[in-house]
Amino acid sequence: MTESSGGWITVGRAEEIADGTLQSVQAADGRLVCVFRDGGRIGACADECPHQAFPLSAGELVGNGELECGCHGARFDLATGAVRRGPAVDPLQLHDVRVEDGVVYVSGKARA
Repeated sequence: MTESSGGWITVGRAEEIADGTLQSVQAADGRLVCVFRDGGRIGACADECPHQAFPLSAGELVGNGELECGCHGARFDLATGAVRRGPAVDPLQLHDVRVEDGVVYVSGKARA
């Protein structure tokens, strides 16, 4: 994974990201981003649970567009970042994703 101009991280080819998987990628500044494919949709979020900083890439996609943290079971909506089940109270930080010519790029900065 490399960071291209404009702060976009090159993740790899879209076909290499299997449905139902999570993977951690690192931005040039050291921040970790969790890339996922859920129901065919590729997305990305901060690779840190807002509850207790556990890596979300070690969690699980549980269906219905939700990611479950492997530490305390908090669940998040992958489309909005909203908390679906505690103990987390703060939403998930989402990152923009684009696919060009089959290559996946993730913004190195979370959406505002």
